[in-house]
Amino acid sequence: MHLFFDNILIFGVKMLRKFIGKFISIFIFSLLVLISASAAFEYPKVRNDAWSVGEKLTFAVKYGPIRAGTTVMQVEDEVDWNGRKALRIKSTTHSADWFFYRVRDTIVSYVDKEGLFCWRYEKYQREGNYRNNEVTTFDHESRKAVRNDDGNKSAPQVVQAFVKDVLGALYYVRTQSFTVGDILKIPVHDGRRSYTMEVEVQKRERVRVPAGEFNCYVIEPKLQSDGIFVKKGRLLVWMTDDKRHIPIRVRTAIPVGSVVANLESMLGVKESE
Repeated sequence: MHLFFDNILIFGVKMLRKFIGKFISIFIFSLLVLISASAAFEYPKVRNDAWSVGEKLTFAVKYGPIRAGTTVMQVEDEVDWNGRKALRIKSTTHSADWFFYRVRDTIVSYVDKEGLFCWRYEKYQREGNYRNNEVTTFDHESRKAVRNDDGNKSAPQVVQAFVKDVLGALYYVRTQSFTVGDILKIPVHDGRRSYTMEVEVQKRERVRVPAGEFNCYVIEPKLQSDGIFVKKGRLLVWMTDDKRHIPIRVRTAIPVGSVVANLESMLGVKESE
């Protein structure tokens, strides 16, 4: 009889050990899954008190004293992108109808709402007889960019982490806190090449434009590729010295003279403090 109960007891102990072993295995597996999930790819978060959907900035573009065209920069809307929220920003530049060199350029940037890095960059150029259509998409987990140039897809290019496009970089700079003497370093990809763009904060200056009179920082983005207002030459941007950092004036030197874009009107801007 004692042997019978001893066998039952031994069997029960074995079953208990087996159960505890399985429980520990499941617990460890679940813990590893949780650790793996917590170590999963993380997107950055950037505080943005500078601009939001609905903002529209219109610039008068002048070549010397001559009105040569108009540039409109607008935060159009919020869209879904790969399960995340993105903001669609568009810049259009049209030359005046009478101007000897006809320009119809459009740049569209889809930037992550939380991280302000680029998901998609579109560039459509109509300049004289020149035509170009480029679309670049970004995979930030693999840190790759693929450009589609008029239907011809490029090989994936390696990019820096959470890279910006040229247009999105300007809006990113607006969210940053800076002062005279600072140099911001921003990873940029223009569809063809990647580089670190340095933005030098040079001085303060009060300027008057058609939209009003503003206290500004004068900054110089050191572009290594085509920008919004410029293909080549030195670029200077006047941004308001409040938290919105609204671009008020853009000036670029060209081989003959300079091109200046002055803010003409603004809609949907955030209130200044």
